[in-house]
Amino acid sequence: MTEASFNIGGQLFRTRGKVGVVTGWKSLFQAEKDDDEEDVDGDSMALPALAKGDVCAVTGSEVKDMKTSPPKPFTEGTLIAAMKNAASFVSGPEAQESAA
Repeated sequence: MTEASFNIGGQLFRTRGKVGVVTGWKSLFQAEKDDDEEDVDGDSMALPALAKGDVCAVTGSEVKDMKTSPPKPFTEGTLIAAMKNAASFVSGPEAQESAA
């Protein structure tokens, strides 16, 4: 996964995409995939070749109205498992050490 950052009007925008380095055996099936499926939501979009400092034209923008969902409530079994593996719920090496 490759990430590109853009400064547009003082605002920072980031995009992620795939850049195929060596496709190997997948190159045999690439033409079939391109014909059969179209990427509707743009999640697996290929990024063009970019170098640091390149100037790019903005061709469009979109605001998606999305909602997040809360995690599932703990049951007795999942609560005990979570308490045993508390380090998986915190970020940072120091916090993980103290939670372990």
